[in-house]
Amino acid sequence: MVEAAAVATSKIQLQPLPNFDFSDPYIFSSEVVASVMAFVVAFYFYRFYRVTGFIYLLGLVVGFSFITFAEVLLAVDVWLEFYPEMFNLLFWLRLLSLSYGFSFLAVSYYYKHREEDKSLMMRVAALSAIPIMIMIAVVVITPPAFDFPPYNQTDEYFRAFNLVMLGYVFKSTLGSIVEQGRKEFVYVPAAYAVLWLGQYSSLIFGLDGNVSVFIAAHVAKIIGLALFVGVMSQVIRGKRVPRTEKEA
Repeated sequence: MVEAAAVATSKIQLQPLPNFDFSDPYIFSSEVVASVMAFVVAFYFYRFYRVTGFIYLLGLVVGFSFITFAEVLLAVDVWLEFYPEMFNLLFWLRLLSLSYGFSFLAVSYYYKHREEDKSLMMRVAALSAIPIMIMIAVVVITPPAFDFPPYNQTDEYFRAFNLVMLGYVFKSTLGSIVEQGRKEFVYVPAAYAVLWLGQYSSLIFGLDGNVSVFIAAHVAKIIGLALFVGVMSQVIRGKRVPRTEKEA
């Protein structure tokens, strides 16, 4: 069994690298900025959770924590470009972390208006992992069996999944704002929409390799996270953290 795991890992590591110069300082800088912003967003959601006690907010903390971890992995990956084995392995870990983070956000919002209990986080964690495990299984068993496809092909699967998750989150947050009439929180679904655009741009980049699209994906990601930081900072400064309504 150990030998089989080693063979699987080696197959992950030996896949071709994406056709792009990852040594560009712009990429490392943007990933560092994205990592810091995602961490700040997770921290703000944790502050909201401490004030309100809504368990679904803790799910958002976990989701953005995984997104932060994924961005950190890509930043580290830039430094390890000349070590192909680690480079590809970290790319796979980033792929899984990012998709699990978005899945965690979607499932957390799904349970937003449902009765909360102590087991909610366990259910969210389990349900968030199911689609990821299914995708991994499809990738592994698709002929040739137990042979990972090229990274860019797998990346397309996960990007498409991320679009579905972010689309649901956007719909959920926009519906809540319309229902409650809280226009000051309109930047929350707007931020998710921009993150969706970033994932869509990454998907297009994987299909045609257009550098302009790649840059647009990174810019959209930074803008989306910046919108989160901005609206949350404003809420905290104005001491308008919702205590009785699930608005975020």
